[in-house]
Amino acid sequence: MDFPQIYADFYAKFPIAYLVTDRERWIYANERAVQLLKEESVADLIDKPVYQCLPGACELFSGNPVDFPLEFREKWLSKNGESIYLKFTGIPLVENPNYIQFFVNEIKRMEEEFSDLLEEMAAWLAHEILNPLTSVKGFLELMQRPDGENREMYINIAKKEIEQIEQIVSQCILLRRPIQNKALTDLNRLMNETVSQLSGQGYFEKVHIAVSAIGPVEFYCEGSLIKEVFRNLLMNAIEAKATKIYVQISAKEKGIDIKIADNGNGGAKSRWKKPGGSLNGRKGRWGGFGSLIINRIITGHDGKIFFHKEKEAGSIVHIQLPHTFPPENLPGERKE
Repeated sequence: MDFPQIYADFYAKFPIAYLVTDRERWIYANERAVQLLKEESVADLIDKPVYQCLPGACELFSGNPVDFPLEFREKWLSKNGESIYLKFTGIPLVENPNYIQFFVNEIKRMEEEFSDLLEEMAAWLAHEILNPLTSVKGFLELMQRPDGENREMYINIAKKEIEQIEQIVSQCILLRRPIQNKALTDLNRLMNETVSQLSGQGYFEKVHIAVSAIGPVEFYCEGSLIKEVFRNLLMNAIEAKATKIYVQISAKEKGIDIKIADNGNGGAKSRWKKPGGSLNGRKGRWGGFGSLIINRIITGHDGKIFFHKEKEAGSIVHIQLPHTFPPENLPGERKE
């Protein structure tokens, strides 16, 4: 079935950008879409693979049922290399549910959102640093008492609080330092090591975790940073009171796919923004400063990360990474 002409005629002069996909490629775009996406003509969009320019719509290609409306934000790279920040809202066509129509709006409030993010970061840092500092100060005052009881215990607790501050400062540094010390690394091994470390610390006592790994999946990366991403995502599931976590890492033709699914507290609405969106710095389960760190690491490796909220409870985090390998004949490369 072709795209109905009645829709094409109706949306041709529509004031909102309107795109239609058959879940593989773009099959229709109105004039406003061409203007908004800064393309030269409709022909520049038609037949273009959707997954290449719209990773946020990855659910459409999974073969699994999709909850509509499908809403997400995406950075669109125009033909002239300009980045445009857009909000996409997709719903199926009544006559043919395999056709998905997207209404597209440009995000006008990026500066305001960035200001909100800075405010949130300041509050987060004040909370995360002032709390341990207050504890250290309190234990030092207790140690000054003449009786001097429990001095060893107070010292150990103060050390742990100082280590927490060090970890926070180290994470802040990640936001600006370049990705370096890359090596060809097996991601399945990194995930298994992360799970083992968290298990050794007692985090998985009441959680069943299954890692689906068939052979090595090699990626050219800074392994310690990718492991930090894995650790943060698993800890987030634990903090959401998940009792089951399922991890799958696989190499596909288009790149590397990483999915982390959990049955945690997806019912807490304050934890979530719109399903299908990219991780960002807004409040919620995936909001705040921690998500900035994760985004920085993944985008620094030319990847993308998305979250999907399940209807009742739980979530799926989807990471897409490109196939990358060490430059040939470059001395000093190593395999982790």
